[in-house]
Formats: sequence, structure tokens, C-alpha cells
Amino acid sequence: MNNTNEPSIDFYKKFQEIKYDMSKASLEDIKNILDHYNQGAIEVNGIKYHFNITPLDAACLNARYKHLTGEDHPTFISEQGKVLDEIIKSGEGISVDGKPTVYQRLRNNLTGEGLGISILTNKKESYIEKFNAIKRNISQASLADIKDILDHYDQDSVLIDGKLYHFRPNALQGASLNARYKELTGQDHPTFVKAQEQILEEQIKNGQGISVNGHPTVYEQLKSNNIEIGNHNHILSRANEIILNPQKASLEDISSLLNYFNGEPVLIDGVAHHPFNDPISASKLNARYKELTGHNHPVFTEQAPKVIDDLLKDKDMLIQAGAYGVDHFQMLEQILKEIQQTKDPKTVFTIARDRQRQLDGEERARQINNMGKTDLNPQEMQQIVTETTQYNSTGGINKK
Repeated sequence: MNNTNEPSIDFYKKFQEIKYDMSKASLEDIKNILDHYNQGAIEVNGIKYHFNITPLDAACLNARYKHLTGEDHPTFISEQGKVLDEIIKSGEGISVDGKPTVYQRLRNNLTGEGLGISILTNKKESYIEKFNAIKRNISQASLADIKDILDHYDQDSVLIDGKLYHFRPNALQGASLNARYKELTGQDHPTFVKAQEQILEEQIKNGQGISVNGHPTVYEQLKSNNIEIGNHNHILSRANEIILNPQKASLEDISSLLNYFNGEPVLIDGVAHHPFNDPISASKLNARYKELTGHNHPVFTEQAPKVIDDLLKDKDMLIQAGAYGVDHFQMLEQILKEIQQTKDPKTVFTIARDRQRQLDGEERARQINNMGKTDLNPQEMQQIVTETTQYNSTGGINKK
């Protein structure tokens, strides 16, 4: 063992051993390493040894020291600012989204001003690992884990063992985490509420998210608090299983799934689940529902004609593009016909009348537009179109 008065690089050998998991380092080891931070080269037996402990490493070593002693290491405090000032002056480091570099944030940790950065002494017990363990089934997470994760929701990066980790659950995951927290406590998490508003504003401003059928994006729905947040047991999590085997599904499952046909998205474990809108699949589910109840499901009856009408409008284009075959549209038309037949006669008549009225008006307008010459002025032509539109070839003059 070296005499305590003789120079030694044993501290640096120890640093190489513990740098990838500083949580295992003893207080003696940490103290010895930080005692030599930024102290220059060491000469041993006529040989000069140059070693490098980065300010990121030093910050994590000091966090471990503080965890064990309750205070900062004096050499770290005296030297860290000097090292960081030189790096910042040289322009080293990358700024992400206009935020300070990691070196400036470490400098802010010393001054207590501006945006700093968190330093974790143990990744295995950190909120990062907790999140990775529960993110696929947030509904089973404990209050302690959810709180620890959301306590750090306003942070975008963290230092662990001298390495920079970019970590933050995305806005959808954050909303699911907060829903679990609210389920357990009856209130929103304060850090989440503050950070989420800013995150959503940035996402919306940058045009993130997809608008489906003209509806607001998921981010816009989250901002307006107008989205359902479900858990791992939500019916949409089992949608494929039920659609593929409707005969094995219970009436409750069939009915619950049909309630979401062509509906709004549901947030489950941080993922937006867009409900199915295939009318053929819905028709199979409805057939099972009708078998068990004797009548059609009301949501199917309401939504299927809307979906089918939208598809029929683009029938020629979709066939030409190869998206669907002619037989697919024949099936859709048959579904539509069956729905209409099950409605009361007055409703069936009204649908047929309105459809024919629209067709008659369009045909009459085409006839007028195709006239090579006409003595009618625009007002007279409009009157003819209006009267024709009001006339019903399946039911005579429209009676109010």
C-alpha cells in the first residue's frame, strides 16, 4: 500500500471501476476521487499521469457524496464552476429547442438560477425504471410510483453515472399517468398540470397529431379535456379478439364494443386507440347482438349508414385505386338496405324521399346547365330547380 504522502493514481483506477455504477462506491472512494478533481497531472516515479474526470462525472460523484454525507464535496464546489466556465466560453455543447446546454444547466445547479438538471444516484431505483416497469399497464401502478414519476414530469433530461438521459413521458403517457394518480387521490398531480399545458401548446403549435374525419387531434382533445382515458381492461383493448370471434363474446362485450363504433378515440396506457369504423365488422357484431336481443344495436343503426354513405360517395375512386372490390360495395349496400328495412316505415319513406329528392334536383340542374339556349332568366331557372327538389318522385309533393 502506498504511503499517504506519496503521489498515487489509485483514485483514478477506482474511478474507472465505479464510474458506470456510482451507487456502489463507498464514501472513502468518492471522497478520494473528488479530492483530485481538476488538480492537474500527477507524477509517480518520474512518470506524469494525465487523467480526465468530466464535469458530468464530477456532478454525479458529488451527488453520491452528498447522498452519503448530506453536504457537497468542498473540492467539487471550488472547481466545478471553473471547469464549466471554460467549457461554456469555448462554445462546447448542444442546445436543444433553445434550452441551455447541459454545461450551462450544471452551472445553474451551482448558482440556483435558471434551468438546472436533475442528478440521480441510482438508476435501478429511479423514476425512469419505475416508468419502464409500469408504462404498459399504468392502471396497476402504485401511488408511490405514479407520484415519483409525475414529480419529475417537468424535466426533460437527467444525469446518471455521468451520462445524460433524455427522459420525459410523452403527453399521452402523462395524461394516463395523471388519470391513475387522480383515481387514487381524487385530484390532479400539480407538476403534471403545470407542465402538461405547456407541452400540449407546443405540440399543437408544431402541428403534431392527426385529425381523423375532421375531428380535433388527440392533443387538442387533451387540451380541452375532451377525451376518455381508459385503463388496461378497456373494451377497445380487446376489440380485435371480439371482432374475430363474436360468437364467443358475451352480450355485454358485444354491446360495449358497438358503443364505440365510429366513435371518438380513447387513451389507454398512453396510446390513443381509435375505435373501429369498418361497417362489415360492425355488421357481424350487430348480427350477434341481434341474435341475443332480437333487435339492432342503436349505435350501429345510427353510425353504419353514415360510414357507408361516405364510402359510397367515393366508390368509383376507391375501386379504381384498388382499395376495395365491387363485391365489397355490394355488401355495404346490402347492409344499408337491411338497416333501412328494420326501421319504422315512416323513417324508411323519409330516407327514400330525401335521397330521391336530391337525385331529382341534381338531374334537373344538369338538364338546365346542358341547354344550349334558353329564354329563362337565372331567377326562373332557380325556381325550376327549387320546385323539382321539393317534388318527390316516390311520394309526390313534399307535405309538411
